Amino acid sequence: MEGIYLIVNHDVLTIFGLFMLFLALGTAFAFEFVNGFHDTANAVATVIYTKSLPPTPAVILSGTCNFLGVLAGGTGVAYTIVHLLPAGIVANVNSQEGLTMIYALLIAAIVWNFGTWFMGLPASSSHTLIGSIIGVGLADAIVRRIPYGSEAQFHKVSEVFLTLLISPVFGFCAAALLLLGLKYFIRHEHLHSHPLAHIPPEMLKDLKDPHKTHARPPSIWIRIPMTIASMAVSFTHGSNDGQKGMGIIMLILIGILPANFALNKVLDSKELQTIGSAMARVENLLEKKQVSRPSADELRELNRKTSEFHAKKHIEESNNFADKSVASLSPMLKLDIAPLIDNIRQAREIIAKAESLHKLDKGEIWTLRQDVLLIDEGIKDVISSKGQIPMTRDELSELKKEQKIIASFAEYIPVWVMLGVALALGIGTMVGWKRIVVTIGEKIGKSHMTFAQGLAAQTVAAGTIAIGNFLHMPVSTTHVLSSAVAGTMTANKSGLHSKTIRDIILAWIFTFPAAMLMAGLLYIVLRAIF
Repeated sequence: MEGIYLIVNHDVLTIFGLFMLFLALGTAFAFEFVNGFHDTANAVATVIYTKSLPPTPAVILSGTCNFLGVLAGGTGVAYTIVHLLPAGIVANVNSQEGLTMIYALLIAAIVWNFGTWFMGLPASSSHTLIGSIIGVGLADAIVRRIPYGSEAQFHKVSEVFLTLLISPVFGFCAAALLLLGLKYFIRHEHLHSHPLAHIPPEMLKDLKDPHKTHARPPSIWIRIPMTIASMAVSFTHGSNDGQKGMGIIMLILIGILPANFALNKVLDSKELQTIGSAMARVENLLEKKQVSRPSADELRELNRKTSEFHAKKHIEESNNFADKSVASLSPMLKLDIAPLIDNIRQAREIIAKAESLHKLDKGEIWTLRQDVLLIDEGIKDVISSKGQIPMTRDELSELKKEQKIIASFAEYIPVWVMLGVALALGIGTMVGWKRIVVTIGEKIGKSHMTFAQGLAAQTVAAGTIAIGNFLHMPVSTTHVLSSAVAGTMTANKSGLHSKTIRDIILAWIFTFPAAMLMAGLLYIVLRAIF
């Protein structure tokens, strides 16, 4: 078995390595498939429930829009998710610990998602995946007895948490206001009725499945905007949630086939020179800011001068003087940029001698990838250093610009990965949409959803996810849409089912800690076994 191998570029795979590659990719695509149960089902929930479209064309249209959304979504959200992992693991994902982490977080996310889907709860795949990522990162830090993450990483985690917290509240309020606007400006009775409104209550009780054969479809002028809103939710969902799985798949490919996927080999020599020039500009800027750490004598002298100046009763000027002195004397008290400059120099040397990435050997490619990731993380630390390194607004703007250019060297998604994720999402939608549709349509409010409510909820959900895409932040389609539906029920004075709302809130509260605990424990177990 050991003597049987496959050579792919510079990568050599044994049969076991090939098995691990397909197992890892299968697990990642399975996560996206289960994601379709949860999140993509929300995209078709209102359009199916209100009979604006039959289920089959609705899910096919949703899958198509998800496909297009994945292709058009870019890589911003994908690598926001990836960089929630500790930088050391991202830079060394081809290690045993790195691959074990990926297996642990994916398996934990799949188990939790499948369990909540089976219960008919619209729990969030985004919350589950992010909780799993943070869980394995914390477990790794505990096992290895090292600090978890950098300042930039903690900043990114807090941004993600804030986005996931605010977006459902925004969805609730915006959908309620939009419904009130529709009721005020468009007072058409049909718009504000539901598909079963024409069936007498006594007949409704005798029907085994009123939604299947007796529900009344809306008129064409309602069906068109409902369908467009559903397409928009599917498109934005694909461009946001699809990226989360793509980021994990890229980690798998980089870990098992680094020579092929560690860097974007599509880049030509001119684009390589552009990245090298960006690194040179960052190096020059940082070298100007790099000074020696102040000695104890220098700090005592600074305190003495400040005290003397303060004694002259110019309190405000004294404070300004002290601030300027500290900034000029000790910008490197906490943040050491010397290693960052070393990484930049090493990366530039490799790029300078490389006419093409295809001519670099496996070791050089991997070294260059590590340098690029550490440079990217280091620049983020400098930007978020809160004045430890004094910089003007223009200098910070330049750093952000160059950071994006450098990051593009390692942050890319092949088209076939996008296609695979889109397909997995679409198939998941077609298999498991019914449970979530019933929860969204009937179990959130105490009355049936009206056409206006479905339109308002879908429109707000699409807009909220689009804002998340623009900010490169993950947004939970599930929680935004279910919150939007709850908002329309409240605005319509329909009342809310306390049990369903309670279950959704409990799922929201426990998803993070449950996913973190499951992923962390699974990582520790797998690490001990392998």
